[in-house]
Amino acid sequence: MSTLAEEEEKGKQLTKLKSRHEASITDLEERLSREQAARQDLEKTKRRLEAELSEKQDNLTNQYTTYEEIRITLERAEVSITEMQAKLDEETMAKSTAQRQIRDVENMMTEVREDLEAEKRSRERAEKAKRDLAEEIESLKMELLDTGNTSEEQQTILRKKEVELQNYKKSLEDETKY
Repeated sequence: MSTLAEEEEKGKQLTKLKSRHEASITDLEERLSREQAARQDLEKTKRRLEAELSEKQDNLTNQYTTYEEIRITLERAEVSITEMQAKLDEETMAKSTAQRQIRDVENMMTEVREDLEAEKRSRERAEKAKRDLAEEIESLKMELLDTGNTSEEQQTILRKKEVELQNYKKSLEDETKY
């Protein structure tokens, strides 16, 4: 009987051991199932992250391309601005030169006007002096004729006065020409 009790005891122990192993197998199967579910979730997450990474890389590539296009456009704009600034500087210098030339011409015109006015005044004075001398000669001629004494001496004085008058007329005409 001892063998039977031992065998029963062994059977109980084996049943307990079987139960433990079955519980352990069930536990392991549950863990395996959870691990497989976690692995599937991990694979889904991995694929999602890889897709996001690929999308981010595409976005980054597009953004870099856009950055390069903007940089090139900016460089062109800077060159254009530099060229425009150079043109503006040239035009400013040309404007300054033109304004200086205009001032010079205006000054010359003022001087010419002043010279013209002075010349007009000189001509008017010369014309007046010419008229006065002509009147004086005429009055002297009249006086001579009135006196009736046409002596040689008076004729000489008259000729001298006429020569003098001719010289005055000639000098006045020369003055009025210039």
